[in-house]
Amino acid sequence: FDPKNVLSPRISVEARRPLVERTASHVGSLLAQGKKIISIEMLPPKGTEVKKFFDDVDLVMKAGIHFINVPDGARAITRVGSLHMAAMVQNRTQGQLRVIPHFTTRDRNLIALQSDLLGAFVNGVSDILLVTGDPPKLGNNRDATAVYDIDAIGLTYLADCLNRGVSPNGDSLGKGTQFGIG
Repeated sequence: FDPKNVLSPRISVEARRPLVERTASHVGSLLAQGKKIISIEMLPPKGTEVKKFFDDVDLVMKAGIHFINVPDGARAITRVGSLHMAAMVQNRTQGQLRVIPHFTTRDRNLIALQSDLLGAFVNGVSDILLVTGDPPKLGNNRDATAVYDIDAIGLTYLADCLNRGVSPNGDSLGKGTQFGIG
């Protein structure tokens, strides 16, 4: 895998099918039906207390909103991880509220990026927003260093590889993920 060359000339027949046919994306299926998507951004908690967050989730659901998006360490401030919150919300709401987690390359090397994406998918997270991430110097851990093995474009390629059931190096992973990638 060469992060500088994120465009692969190998595009499978699977990848040529329309996105909505090859993903578990809830956003994609609604957009394909011509429906509007309304998503409210909700910051995950800074600590382990999730009660206020879920009180807000209840308000969002009562307002008829079906999607929220959760940033991943926005402004480089330590908070509960977006993928963990996404799985937790979808589990607690029995899928009535879908979460679009932001997923950043800033804090993870290539191995961790793949592992976290695979873990998210097996926990029911199917829509993701891929971002590079804010520099650590902006946040509350100014001595932290950034990883940035790849940027958001490379991460998009990585997620597409996982959707095709292969690693970025082309190794078979068996059945692919079905991420709706934003």
